[in-house]
Amino acid sequence: MKKLENKKVIGLFIALCWLAYFASYFTRINYAAVITEVVRDLGITKAAAALATTGMSITYGAGQLISGLLGDRIRPRVLILGGLLAAAICNILMPLMPSVTGMVIVWCCNGFAHAMLWPPLVRIMAENLNDADYRRACVAVSVASSVATILIYFFIPLWITISRWQSMFFFCAAVGIISALIWWFGTGKIGADTPAVSAQPKVPAEAQGAPAVNHHLPLLLIPVMLGIVLQGILRDGITTWMPAYISEVFHLDTAISILTAVVLPIFSIICYHASAAVHRKLGNELLSASLFFGIGCLSAAILLPFYNGNAILAALLMALITGCMHGVNLMLIGNLPMYFSSYGRISTVSGMLNSCTYIGSAVSTYGFAVLSERFGWSFTIGSWIVVAGIGTALCSICIGAWKKFSARART
Repeated sequence: MKKLENKKVIGLFIALCWLAYFASYFTRINYAAVITEVVRDLGITKAAAALATTGMSITYGAGQLISGLLGDRIRPRVLILGGLLAAAICNILMPLMPSVTGMVIVWCCNGFAHAMLWPPLVRIMAENLNDADYRRACVAVSVASSVATILIYFFIPLWITISRWQSMFFFCAAVGIISALIWWFGTGKIGADTPAVSAQPKVPAEAQGAPAVNHHLPLLLIPVMLGIVLQGILRDGITTWMPAYISEVFHLDTAISILTAVVLPIFSIICYHASAAVHRKLGNELLSASLFFGIGCLSAAILLPFYNGNAILAALLMALITGCMHGVNLMLIGNLPMYFSSYGRISTVSGMLNSCTYIGSAVSTYGFAVLSERFGWSFTIGSWIVVAGIGTALCSICIGAWKKFSARART
């Protein structure tokens, strides 16, 4: 497929991708943002409230595998439209549920709806943009998730002071529907689309003569996938439970505790651009990821002895940890699938890798609730050090093998 060449058209296409992913986050993380208020208002435990986000993470992760396969066979533009509209419907239904069980079911459906977005989005970007513009688009789309998070965490504290948390879901649904329509008509106008079925895979010439590399590729992807699980544990677990941590440890009001979480996506935006700059210097996604895992491990180690001493310091260190995990995410989930474009499997690989994030998310959203309730926050923070340390080791052992594979995939 011919790449987009006009700079204005490329800019508009990236903006439309940005909007689609922004709307995805806006209709996905809103429940996590009010989870502390849900616990207080409904009089349920943190673990019970976390079942909805845990269930969504499971369906989102499982749906990534299905979406990845579909994204290489169905027009991505259609899948993205369907995913946004389905997510909006789930947001409309969420506050209408009469029980926690109903909320869990709806939010699980929401997870599957959102799974229809990322793999086809990666494919449509890769097939419409050259390598440099694709990397730029990945950073922009990743930043969209942080911007949505900032707005949600600014918006929710104000909302729950003037209205009930249930009504917030209707507003988010409206954002999703409007964004879906803009995506559909905007991409249609500039002709940014891909065929229903990927072109016949073209294995790079060097790869054809290097069966050993292809034979050992699964062994290379296994530690990468485990690393992605670990960054999902830290990224989503800390993001979900930071308001509860601030409220419980420093005894701040719920609205103020939620507002402190705004610092997380601010650091994430910085780390997205920092990780892109690091990658331009190092030229190796696994080397960059190991560096960011290492910084996250160090940050958690510094936080441990000061976890209940100063709210601002704790919030900044937690923001740095999650920001580093967003950098890992950009390297391993944003950049890696591009190397499989020549094989005609970019959406499949993207879905497979992204599903690993939400295995980690499902584990941490429920697991951190249980750890903090049974053993306290100091023990929970100690687990972050271990997770980040293992992530550093897993990425480090793959640096050399990935360098060889990526060099062949570019030819």
